[in-house]
Amino acid sequence: MNSEPSKSETTTLSAPDVEALLVKARAVFAGNEQVRGTPEVLRSGLFSKEATIQFFVTVLEILHKTVSLVAFFLVGLALRNLFKMKG
Repeated sequence: MNSEPSKSETTTLSAPDVEALLVKARAVFAGNEQVRGTPEVLRSGLFSKEATIQFFVTVLEILHKTVSLVAFFLVGLALRNLFKMKG
């Protein structure tokens, strides 16, 4: 019997690990602590290290940033139109 998990199996966190992660997340969101690491290191900790999942996460990140920039532009356009002087 092989006791090592196969690549297709997902690993689960134990209760103390989850609790430590929640404490760290609360400290980061409260501004008491900074997140250290490059985006690649942080992404690999949150998502699977499998290439296809990393690819789709990257595509979703690009899509999210694009939609955010378009929304920001539209808000600026709406504010410009709101305060436009007629003359």
